[in-house]
Amino acid sequence: MLHLTTNWGYDLGWIFWPGWFHLSIQEYKKANEHFEYLEKLFKKIKKSAPKNIKIDIIYNGYLLIFERVIGTLFDLSVQISHAKKVNKMKNKKKEFIKFLNTLLDLTIEKLEKYK
Repeated sequence: MLHLTTNWGYDLGWIFWPGWFHLSIQEYKKANEHFEYLEKLFKKIKKSAPKNIKIDIIYNGYLLIFERVIGTLFDLSVQISHAKKVNKMKNKKKEFIKFLNTLLDLTIEKLEKYK
């Protein structure tokens, strides 16, 4: 299942992940709303998916968010090219990290329910 998650997640993550670096500080304060949006997105995908899909799209959606948040935190820490602009703006970086931590907390909370 992880292999399916990685491929599916990698492609779908390009819909929302790049935008994280360009959100305003005010938008970073709306992590809960952003998370709810992503949940709705995954539910729409599940609803429209062919009936023979064998993966749990919602669970994989949470794994996708988890993987993207961890990757984004890594990008910030090693100052990868697309993170350099955010790293230069101390207030924005601080709010961005709070945003990512909130997404991470919300995602872990949802994943724990799947145990």
